[in-house]
Amino acid sequence: MTHAIELPTSLEIVSRGQSATLDISNLSPDVLAQACLHGLKQKVADAAAGALQDAMGDAFAVADAAMKKQWAAEHETDVSASAVNMMEKAIRNLCENGWVATRASNADPLAKYIRAIFRQLLIAPEAKAKKAEYDKCENAKAKNEWIDDLYATHAQKDLIKSKAEKARDEEIAAKKEQAKSVSSLSI
Repeated sequence: MTHAIELPTSLEIVSRGQSATLDISNLSPDVLAQACLHGLKQKVADAAAGALQDAMGDAFAVADAAMKKQWAAEHETDVSASAVNMMEKAIRNLCENGWVATRASNADPLAKYIRAIFRQLLIAPEAKAKKAEYDKCENAKAKNEWIDDLYATHAQKDLIKSKAEKARDEEIAAKKEQAKSVSSLSI
């Protein structure tokens, strides 16, 4: 396949606060084609980087590294399916919308934290029966709905909401701290 495209004669590349200029006019068509294919592969592969987060759902927000690793090992099929779905979505997005990705937002800002708390509670040995119910849910949406129903009638609803608010506030504070630490950097 042949495409005629216009490129600038040079490209400034900035990394770690330093820059270098690539004279594109010195590159052969084969190198340019490889660079194009590499960029497309990277774009689609990057979309799957969030597969574990997508498969874990809201539990990802409050899970520590060990919990994430354990969950990934126990739910490898879910993570793989999520990765494929995310890559296919990236391909569709490239074809329909161009280079920019789109993301969905969560309607209830506390929902992901409340669900994450319940998912942590389901890991406890004494929650084995509830975990079995949860595992029978067909997909992430059904699992979220199951947790939402459980939360709606839970005896400790106020305490759970308070813990969810605390988790949200801690996440916001951590993001602000991270933003401060990188504000002096450039891309």
